[in-house]
Amino acid sequence: MENNGIETLHRRLAYRIGDRLPKAIRIIYYILLAITLVYWLYRFIRMILDLIQKIGSFMFDKRNYYTFVICLLILCVGVLIASQFIFGLDPIGKLGNWIVDRWNDFRQWCINVIS
Repeated sequence: MENNGIETLHRRLAYRIGDRLPKAIRIIYYILLAITLVYWLYRFIRMILDLIQKIGSFMFDKRNYYTFVICLLILCVGVLIASQFIFGLDPIGKLGNWIVDRWNDFRQWCINVIS
């Protein structure tokens, strides 16, 4: 059984089932599929938001806040050291060059304003 040069076996399961149904039932079938998709999307978004809420309430609890901040500080320092010396990305040198460029831009702007 072919459909516009594409074999039915290579189509998705939902379409293979829908192709075999009468037209009236096929319409109801596709409506139910769309409603199911919206429902699963709602469940997924709700699960993600609940997870974010639980993590946030744990992190910002008075007992855990400073531990979390210190862990983030240690992690940031470790990433900075690793990127500087292990991976050779040189973030400290690039930051220094960026600051010098901004300073030169500011000096040039001041010269333009004065003249």
